Amino acid sequence: MDNLFFGVPLFAVLNTALLNFVTASRLLYGMSREGLLSAWLGKLHQRRATPYRTLLVILPIAIFLALSGTLQLLAGTTATLILAMFCLVNLSLLLIKRREVETNGFQVSYIVPAIALLLNLVLFAFASGASHILALVFVGIGMLLILIQKAFRRG
Repeated sequence: MDNLFFGVPLFAVLNTALLNFVTASRLLYGMSREGLLSAWLGKLHQRRATPYRTLLVILPIAIFLALSGTLQLLAGTTATLILAMFCLVNLSLLLIKRREVETNGFQVSYIVPAIALLLNLVLFAFASGASHILALVFVGIGMLLILIQKAFRRG
């Protein structure tokens, strides 16, 4: 029975790590295709059609992060970043609904993204201060990389 209590959380953590690893590589691939990052990252493997070059960038970062902090801090930071992203998505939906006229497609009431935004902000408030700081560091690094890429594209 002890193995079950050890195995289930371990499986959940590894599954989340794998999901974040794959998501990060796809994100870098998409940013490359949009011209925000180097075109080198936008190449797909010929046979598997996966962005294999992005994995070469993500793997050392993931290893460094895994060895540099506690699992609790990294999990908290991941949750903080995801909640921040959900806040931005819901806020974007509210702004889009305010600007655009009604369409014949799928409609969502204003209340749905408003409640979702509120709940995400409440959950965000429960994250530790260290998770907030590390999340800001990651966002800052991302913004810095985008600025560097834009500077090289102009020059």
